[in-house]
Amino acid sequence: MLNSTIFSSVTGMNLYRIVQEAINNAIKYSEAKNVTVEIFQNKEQLVIKVVDDGKGFDITKAGDGTGDGNGLNNIQKRAKDIKATLNINSKINVGTEIELFVGV
Repeated sequence: MLNSTIFSSVTGMNLYRIVQEAINNAIKYSEAKNVTVEIFQNKEQLVIKVVDDGKGFDITKAGDGTGDGNGLNNIQKRAKDIKATLNINSKINVGTEIELFVGV
Protein backbone atom coordinates (compact mmCIF):
# COMPACT_ATOMS: atom_id res chain seq x y z
CA MET A 1 0.00 0.00 0.00
CA LEU A 2 1.30 3.43 -0.88
CA ASN A 3 1.71 5.87 1.94
CA SER A 4 0.16 9.31 1.69
CA THR A 5 3.11 10.83 -0.16
CA ILE A 6 2.14 14.00 -1.93
CA PHE A 7 4.17 15.17 -4.90
CA SER A 8 4.33 18.68 -6.25
CA SER A 9 1.95 19.42 -9.10
CA VAL A 10 4.90 19.49 -11.52
CA THR A 11 6.15 16.08 -10.40
CA GLY A 12 2.62 14.65 -10.41
CA MET A 13 1.99 15.90 -13.94
CA ASN A 14 5.31 14.50 -15.16
CA LEU A 15 4.53 11.10 -13.61
CA TYR A 16 1.13 11.11 -15.28
CA ARG A 17 2.58 12.08 -18.67
CA ILE A 18 5.31 9.43 -18.45
CA VAL A 19 2.76 6.68 -17.80
CA GLN A 20 0.46 8.09 -20.47
CA GLU A 21 3.25 8.11 -23.07
CA ALA A 22 4.44 4.61 -22.14
CA ILE A 23 0.91 3.22 -22.55
CA ASN A 24 0.40 5.17 -25.77
CA ASN A 25 3.66 3.77 -27.20
CA ALA A 26 2.64 0.23 -26.27
CA ILE A 27 -0.76 0.63 -27.95
CA LYS A 28 0.58 2.41 -31.01
CA TYR A 29 3.73 0.43 -31.78
CA SER A 30 4.08 -2.83 -29.85
CA GLU A 31 1.23 -4.96 -31.20
CA ALA A 32 0.97 -6.28 -27.64
CA LYS A 33 -1.82 -8.49 -26.38
CA ASN A 34 -1.28 -7.26 -22.83
CA VAL A 35 -0.09 -4.01 -21.26
CA THR A 36 0.34 -3.93 -17.48
CA VAL A 37 0.86 -0.92 -15.23
CA GLU A 38 2.14 -1.46 -11.69
CA ILE A 39 2.55 1.28 -9.10
CA PHE A 40 3.96 0.50 -5.68
CA GLN A 41 6.25 1.82 -2.99
CA ASN A 42 9.59 0.08 -2.48
CA LYS A 43 11.41 1.38 0.60
CA GLU A 44 11.96 5.07 -0.07
CA GLN A 45 10.88 5.01 -3.70
CA LEU A 46 7.70 5.07 -5.72
CA VAL A 47 8.06 2.48 -8.48
CA ILE A 48 6.05 2.62 -11.69
CA LYS A 49 6.31 -0.17 -14.26
CA VAL A 50 4.67 -0.31 -17.66
CA VAL A 51 5.16 -3.70 -19.31
CA ASP A 52 3.93 -5.04 -22.63
CA ASP A 53 4.26 -8.40 -24.38
CA GLY A 54 4.60 -6.88 -27.82
CA LYS A 55 7.19 -7.02 -30.56
CA GLY A 56 9.84 -5.04 -28.70
CA PHE A 57 12.38 -2.75 -30.32
CA ASP A 58 16.10 -2.12 -30.61
CA ILE A 59 16.89 0.25 -27.76
CA THR A 60 20.12 1.36 -29.44
CA LYS A 61 18.08 2.87 -32.28
CA ALA A 62 15.36 4.41 -30.12
CA GLY A 63 15.42 8.18 -29.99
CA ASP A 64 18.09 8.47 -32.67
CA GLY A 65 15.92 10.56 -34.96
CA THR A 66 15.08 7.75 -37.38
CA GLY A 67 11.66 7.11 -35.86
CA ASP A 68 8.49 9.09 -36.34
CA GLY A 69 8.01 10.34 -32.79
CA ASN A 70 9.59 11.75 -29.69
CA GLY A 71 7.80 9.59 -27.13
CA LEU A 72 10.83 7.97 -25.54
CA ASN A 73 12.76 11.23 -25.63
CA ASN A 74 9.87 12.93 -23.82
CA ILE A 75 9.78 10.15 -21.22
CA GLN A 76 13.54 10.49 -20.64
CA LYS A 77 13.35 14.28 -20.36
CA ARG A 78 10.43 14.19 -17.93
CA ALA A 79 12.17 11.56 -15.77
CA LYS A 80 15.31 13.71 -15.66
CA ASP A 81 13.26 16.82 -14.79
CA ILE A 82 11.86 15.12 -11.68
CA LYS A 83 15.19 13.45 -10.78
CA ALA A 84 13.77 9.97 -11.30
CA THR A 85 15.69 6.89 -12.36
CA LEU A 86 14.40 5.45 -15.63
CA ASN A 87 15.10 1.98 -17.01
CA ILE A 88 13.88 0.95 -20.45
CA ASN A 89 14.37 -2.69 -21.41
CA SER A 90 13.11 -4.21 -24.62
CA LYS A 91 13.68 -7.49 -26.44
CA ILE A 92 12.60 -8.19 -29.99
CA ASN A 93 9.54 -10.52 -30.05
CA VAL A 94 9.35 -10.46 -26.24
CA GLY A 95 8.19 -6.99 -25.23
CA THR A 96 9.16 -3.85 -23.40
CA GLU A 97 9.42 -2.85 -19.76
CA ILE A 98 9.67 0.76 -18.62
CA GLU A 99 10.54 1.25 -14.95
CA LEU A 100 10.53 4.57 -13.15
CA PHE A 101 11.89 5.08 -9.63
CA VAL A 102 11.03 8.31 -7.80
CA GLY A 103 12.24 9.22 -4.32
CA VAL A 104 9.48 9.77 -1.76
